[in-house]
Amino acid sequence: MIDILVTETNRYATKSTAKSQLGPRSRAHRWTDVTTSDMNGFLALMILQSVVKLPKYEMYWTTYSFVKLPGIRSLVARDRFELILQYLPVADNSCAPPPDDPDRDKLFKMLNHLVHQWQTAFHSRREVRVDESIVAFKGRSHMVVYKPNKPHKWGINAWVQQGFV
Repeated sequence: MIDILVTETNRYATKSTAKSQLGPRSRAHRWTDVTTSDMNGFLALMILQSVVKLPKYEMYWTTYSFVKLPGIRSLVARDRFELILQYLPVADNSCAPPPDDPDRDKLFKMLNHLVHQWQTAFHSRREVRVDESIVAFKGRSHMVVYKPNKPHKWGINAWVQQGFV
């Protein structure tokens, strides 16, 4: 999975910087291909950010003694983190179904590889019971649905395993 992230990030960055008009002071001029080590540091920092919440990305690299997190600078530099974040697409858009396709999955970029891996790895010996569920969410997203008959009326539609039959 790391290798796919590295390959697709580099591909997307190359495409984006080639076809866009970059300003003279654009940070994209400093882009160099992502390595496996860079991606590991990036993902480690993303996990850390889900545990230690700070209001801004920049605060993770601060030297201010009340907020300073030792070791962050050794994972990935701030500018490098922001560049990777800018060009992280997770999947190749050339494989995506057209936008007007009714079967198009809105999370194609994120889930295409994972779904394929799960389908090849999961082999149930029994019938699996699946139910529609709502993950409560009231933020702005094109994936939010309203279902008046559910306990959480606003949220993201999900299909969940309820058990075995």
